[in-house]
Amino acid sequence: MVCDFNMNITYVDARYPGATHDSFIWNNSTLKEIMSNNTGENTWLLGDAGFPLETYLMTPFRAAVNGSPESKYNKVHCKARNIIERTFGVLKSKFRYLSSERGLHYAPQKATAIINSCCAVYNIGRRFDSRFEEPSIEAETIETDINSDFETNSHNILAQEIRNNLMNSFIQ
Repeated sequence: MVCDFNMNITYVDARYPGATHDSFIWNNSTLKEIMSNNTGENTWLLGDAGFPLETYLMTPFRAAVNGSPESKYNKVHCKARNIIERTFGVLKSKFRYLSSERGLHYAPQKATAIINSCCAVYNIGRRFDSRFEEPSIEAETIETDINSDFETNSHNILAQEIRNNLMNSFIQ
């Protein structure tokens, strides 16, 4: 799911069961294809450490030293990503059967339709100010234990430069 800074859901891909890893869903999403073909735009998505660093997908620095520019970038990144966690919380509080305790016990196609419908109704409620309750969620902990070499791949040099430029803009 992708949302904007107003907590409006702008993209959802509910085709896969809840246990499916985020990176698998991302690699098979139409949004990845759209974003990878959207060259020259200053539009970025924010992903956690489980996602690859791309020119359009900014991720946290791994093992950032406390007080370093990388650490400051990670804190800003984490605060910005907190919006998606808050959006999940509001969506699940409004539609309780989406929470993991209850779950959707339907065929995958029907579960997908239910989730997409909940997201649409959620956005309609936001648009018409239905006063969704927004639970308080602390900023998430940045995951650094994913075993991958996303940052060391040579094709990500441009993505690293973009992330470094963003980081440097925070310390000026």
